[in-house]
Amino acid sequence: MKKKCTALFTTIASWIPRLSFSLALVTVIDAPSFAQVREIQEVEILGQPQVKEDEVTVRVKLQGKENKPVVPLTPDDFTLRARKQLSAQEWSDWNNLEKEEYWQTWKSPDEAVQVPVWMIFLLDFSGSMNREDRRGVEKFTGAINAIRSFNEFASENLEGNIQISVVPFGIGGNNCPIQPIDDEQLDRFLPVGDFKLTNYLDNLEKRSPCAATDIYSPLKKAIRFFSNPYDQRFSPNQTELSQENFQTEITEPQPQLAIILLSDGYHNAGNDQQNMDEVKQLLNENSNIIIHTLGYGLTPQQLGEKYKLGREANRADINRKIVQEGEFVDKNLLDSLAEITGGISSFSADADVIAQQLPLFLKALLGEYEITYTDPSGERGSTHEIQVGITSPKTEKMIYSQPKRYRITVFGRSLPLSTRLIILSLTLLTLGVGGVLPFYFWGKWLQKSEN
Repeated sequence: MKKKCTALFTTIASWIPRLSFSLALVTVIDAPSFAQVREIQEVEILGQPQVKEDEVTVRVKLQGKENKPVVPLTPDDFTLRARKQLSAQEWSDWNNLEKEEYWQTWKSPDEAVQVPVWMIFLLDFSGSMNREDRRGVEKFTGAINAIRSFNEFASENLEGNIQISVVPFGIGGNNCPIQPIDDEQLDRFLPVGDFKLTNYLDNLEKRSPCAATDIYSPLKKAIRFFSNPYDQRFSPNQTELSQENFQTEITEPQPQLAIILLSDGYHNAGNDQQNMDEVKQLLNENSNIIIHTLGYGLTPQQLGEKYKLGREANRADINRKIVQEGEFVDKNLLDSLAEITGGISSFSADADVIAQQLPLFLKALLGEYEITYTDPSGERGSTHEIQVGITSPKTEKMIYSQPKRYRITVFGRSLPLSTRLIILSLTLLTLGVGGVLPFYFWGKWLQKSEN
């Protein structure tokens, strides 16, 4: 009886971190604006499949409407299908992998091994951040408090390596000293819950925002910083390879790299289209980076209603002095930047809502499923493709990921018994023909020679 009780308490204790994680996420998404969506828009296999002998592991990420996290799923919602390469141009038919026969493990986001998360917070340091928001809170203070809340939430409820760097940005002047963003500034990562991070935020809050808004320059520098192929924190033993030159074994899952851009203004340094094209090119070269954006202020529609324009406010209204410059937030730009990487774009003039959005970003980063299965053939050196299909909870339609290719290594599954017997027989026959028979005839020749 005592052993049973001990085992029961041990089991309960092992589940406490998972329950805490789930309950914490339920808390932050309880409000309607944070509800998880039921309609799946995209299924993606992250990185390359991991191969160990004949066992293959894939990490799967789902995207719902507006790139928000999808409601929790069960193994029954998932389908795996694989096919084998027969020749350079020929493949076998897709073969559905039945759970009972091929699946080894299925892990929800709560159970899957969490990869390291590296987050850069680009915090608008423009003069308009001194203005008060809808609740009468100074925007810069509201933004700092939001990061504080995120730090507390992540440190108290989540396990794993989550590192964040908070970097104020803007164009300074004679009366506004602000250090230009460089790799040293971007690399000031601290783990969530670290007292140094708390102290840094306290000191940052004492500063008075005064710069002009330059959104593209700091963003491009942050992307280049994350794209350093020699930094093992961001690219641990992995490279993005083509389908023709894919990697067969990967030692570690790719870490999550995220840039959180928080701004209450618009880019006023010019060359918008050129800058946008450069951002797209940089992100095209590193598809592992996710950009989430937070617009802190009234939406163009709300601003149009405030000034009774009968339409959404736009940047031209600033030049005509119809709308105050410090009130306009470029929602279109923030939406476009998030859309490039499949990130989330949120907007609010309320400090509390801004604070609630950040855990949602983290949920989107960590919402990965993990499936390990046995390859149907397990033939050494053979090449295969895998697809993951999900039944969307809302539409009940099957949505498949793009196929990912992998190769069974030379240390794959042992050959079948029949094949091994054939090999043994051929080996003995070869030894007999190539070894015994020559000695037999040589002996006959010696006897004849003696006679």
